[in-house]
Amino acid sequence: MKYVCLGFIDERKFHQIPQAEAQRMMEECFAYDDELRRGGHFLGGEALDTIRNAVTLRMKGGQVEVTDGPYAETKETLGGILLLEARDLNHAIALMSKHPGVKMGPFEIRPADETINQLLAQRDAAVAREKAAGRVLSTTREIAGPPGKIYDAFERPEQLAKWWGPKGFTNTFSQFEFRPGGRWVFVMHGPNGADYPNESVFRELQRNVKVVIEHVVEPRFTLTVTLAARGGGTHLTWDQAFESAEVAAKLRSICEPSNEENLDRLEAVLAGERR
Repeated sequence: MKYVCLGFIDERKFHQIPQAEAQRMMEECFAYDDELRRGGHFLGGEALDTIRNAVTLRMKGGQVEVTDGPYAETKETLGGILLLEARDLNHAIALMSKHPGVKMGPFEIRPADETINQLLAQRDAAVAREKAAGRVLSTTREIAGPPGKIYDAFERPEQLAKWWGPKGFTNTFSQFEFRPGGRWVFVMHGPNGADYPNESVFRELQRNVKVVIEHVVEPRFTLTVTLAARGGGTHLTWDQAFESAEVAAKLRSICEPSNEENLDRLEAVLAGERR
């Protein structure tokens, strides 16, 4: 279970401690946090700035009122938050009882509200999908032949060079490392005689299932190609994720037809192999 540990501190008392002693106490806290990390108990945490930089918001007379200082004028104020993984409350108490921070002030331990946290996680995921929807250009294609043949068309540079890019383009590869983290450096030659230098990195490779390529020069994007066997052929999904929805919108009129031409060329190369 997840527990939220609220650490309180008397700032005036802490600031009266000699600097060397305060540093030693902090190092002890950091060392114990590392023990919690090694045991899989430390999930995260945040230290808070001084209460002198705090403000408090209250609703008063239908208006939001802002005042300087913490919510409650108490001797000990919230100094930090630690997220803890423990079997139960007694286990959380046992772990935090050994924390050197207890010497500086009390800890309040509360179970996290997993029901509300699940709802928050769902909202995070929904917003992430909304953002992705605006910055991803997607297409699908049903291609004759098994996923392995299409994966081979990525893995073999001499074959990839034949179909990569829109209609009329050719390619010259100077570096091709088909492995996770491997670089792919090449020049695309347009039908108008213009050259277009490119550099990418293979981020994820799952044989016969997925190819993820990050284009690391402008325009920056990540291309995810997924392959799924379907009815003797392959269902291919081509997702080109740009850095923002604005960039995707700007390049949509160029990239969408180019991606379709790219897949047309892939199908033509595969068809030629079957002859």
